Amino acid sequence: GHGTRKQIEGGLKPGMRVAVVDDVFTKGGSALKAAAAAREFGCEVVVVLALVDRLQGARALFRANGIENYRRVFSIRQFGIDVPDDAPADQVT
Repeated sequence: GHGTRKQIEGGLKPGMRVAVVDDVFTKGGSALKAAAAAREFGCEVVVVLALVDRLQGARALFRANGIENYRRVFSIRQFGIDVPDDAPADQVT
């Protein structure tokens, strides 16, 4: 649990357009759960955003779940850490 341990923060109302914001994408599970909660609440998720993408499969997970508009501010490579390419969608859990 992070923050206030709520799935939905703020004064959201069904029908609102929202952004899901996370500090770090690893495999993308937390952001995907947040997007699903927002959609179930009746909101339209227009972007999923993280400060850092660790390049460990989040992109593939998002695409496999219909989230095409995802953004990162930095990739882990920009911090001098060399990692292999993202895992294919069928290898993401």
